[in-house]
Amino acid sequence: MLPALDDDRAVITQPLAIVEYHDEGYPKPSLLPGVPPPAATPSRADWPGAPR
Repeated sequence: MLPALDDDRAVITQPLAIVEYHDEGYPKPSLLPGVPPPAATPSRADWPGAPR
């Protein structure tokens, strides 16, 4: 069995492309996760060899 989305304009058979197509047309609720928060950055004092 192959996933497919068939609308009047195209047939999409790639699962990620189907999810992206859905999110563009129907953004709420999104099927894709949001942008993750930025990763924590250690202070320079935590770097090995940093002056103390």
